[in-house]
Amino acid sequence: MNTNILNTLFTGLGIIGLITTLFLQQNQISENKKDADAQVENLKIQNFENRFFSLINNYQKSISLNYFINDKNMFRTFFNNYKSCMENGKYDADSLIDTFDKFRKSYQHLIEYSFINQITFLINIIEENTLIDKSIYYKNLNCLFSDIEKKCLFIIINYDTTISSETKELFKIKFEFITVDPEKLLKSKNEFFTF
Repeated sequence: MNTNILNTLFTGLGIIGLITTLFLQQNQISENKKDADAQVENLKIQNFENRFFSLINNYQKSISLNYFINDKNMFRTFFNNYKSCMENGKYDADSLIDTFDKFRKSYQHLIEYSFINQITFLINIIEENTLIDKSIYYKNLNCLFSDIEKKCLFIIINYDTTISSETKELFKIKFEFITVDPEKLLKSKNEFFTF
């Protein structure tokens, strides 16, 4: 009879040990799943960053190529021509938009707008990603522009009637330098046009 009690006791302890082992394995599997999920998330962020910085690199190459093909100082040339037209009243226009429309028709060869499409695409991929701190990538994107490029973007986004209102709003939301009050600009052109 003592052997039956011992047998039952050891069987019970074996079952408790088996249940404990299964419980510990389940916890280990749960931990492994969390680790795997974290790795997948990190890979997605890494994939996004590779794509994002590759696109920034393509943007910079595109601008460099335009510098090489068109004009080494294309943004400065564009800006200085626009500034000159504004200061000299060349187009006798009632508004900055009218002035820009006339300017664009005369100087369209100076600058192509493909860079706006590239920037729009970069903004869209930042917005599509839910895993990242978007402000970091917008700061990186903002640092991409020189002062003269920012001024050209300001002029183009605010005064070019060929750019869609959706694109204009997107740029105004994402880049502070584009949201300068145009009325303030009208009153203080010289401040805006200084380097």
